Amino acid sequence: MATSTSSLTTQLSALEETGPTGSSSSATDKAATYSALLTTILQSSSITTDLPIWIRSVLSNGSLGIVAARPLLTSAVQGIDSVSIHQQIAISEATLSLLQEKASSSTTYEEQDTALRQILARAYQANNEFTAAARTLERIPVESSSGAHKLSDSEKMRHWMTICRLYIEDEDMSRAENFLNKAKTLRHRITSFDSGDEDKEIQLQLALSQARILDSKREFLDASHAYHAVSQSVALAEEDRATSLTQAITTAVLAPAGPQRSRLLARLFKDDRASSLPQFELLSKMHLDRLVGVDEVRAFASKLAAHQLATTADGSTVLEKAMIEHNLLAASRLYANLDFESLGHLLGLEKERAEEVAARMVEQGRVSGFVDQIDGVVVFEERSKLRAWDAGVAALVEDVERVATLVGAVG
Repeated sequence: MATSTSSLTTQLSALEETGPTGSSSSATDKAATYSALLTTILQSSSITTDLPIWIRSVLSNGSLGIVAARPLLTSAVQGIDSVSIHQQIAISEATLSLLQEKASSSTTYEEQDTALRQILARAYQANNEFTAAARTLERIPVESSSGAHKLSDSEKMRHWMTICRLYIEDEDMSRAENFLNKAKTLRHRITSFDSGDEDKEIQLQLALSQARILDSKREFLDASHAYHAVSQSVALAEEDRATSLTQAITTAVLAPAGPQRSRLLARLFKDDRASSLPQFELLSKMHLDRLVGVDEVRAFASKLAAHQLATTADGSTVLEKAMIEHNLLAASRLYANLDFESLGHLLGLEKERAEEVAARMVEQGRVSGFVDQIDGVVVFEERSKLRAWDAGVAALVEDVERVATLVGAVG
């Protein structure tokens, strides 16, 4: 039978009246009455209003005692977990406020406080309020937990990684990285995510979160290595492994040109799975120093995330800068020299800008040659016969390996 809010308030006021000092029977009777009222409230349509009133009474009733109050609050928290998302948020927020009003309540009822925060965090997450969920979980004292509720290293790591991933969902990478670093301090105590250990899932989450954070910070070279490592984990579903490999290729393309990226591109190019991905043609051209067309760049750019399209100091995007430098390097393999206008046409730049790019790359030793400003040309120095021979052999070996792989797949 439903109980009105006014009737509930009257009954709770009567329960809060102090009984005989030291009367255990009085506390037991009151606990039984509170329990009966809770059952009614959990079935009531006014649960959002009535349950916080009931909880306030339990916390304020000095004659009830902590021993009797704890199981009552545990039952209330369990009831909150079974109502709608909207009700969970409203009731949990109100209850946590009540616990905070009483300075000792958060420690006296630590188990109930923790369970309530976990319910609230899940509700926020279901409502796509990821930052609110993360901040709710932050308030759980995982370091100070003691006794029967002391958390293991694995549980702490899982807790911190949950917060990290929630911040990543809202692209708050600074806070996400803080909790990632906390989790990493325990990583050496947890076995590798490919070892078959029960903690492999959290290790995998750590590795993937690390990759996403590096990606967001535009540390594309390190991000690509991290994504590629994740893509090779047998603990990950095949579809997710392909997604991670795709991200590894994407971030490798965006990484600054240089020997490290060249080695990374070669590693990705030789990955047997790469040939089935849409990005493979671009990867192939990047690896083999072939010119990349404007349409190919546009198609690739259409699949990039917002942070991967952010502009650099010179006004170009990371992708545009990477493609300009790559095409200039590819041109140095094809031509002995180019005038600035032709080079600009090839790179999609004004000739003055093309001259600047060529001069910078020559100065940095990334292109062999020199800029002749008098004649308005960039001269590419011919590579030694030995380097040309090595490059030819390497290309041939790669072609043979790929043909062998294709033949094996068909057979």
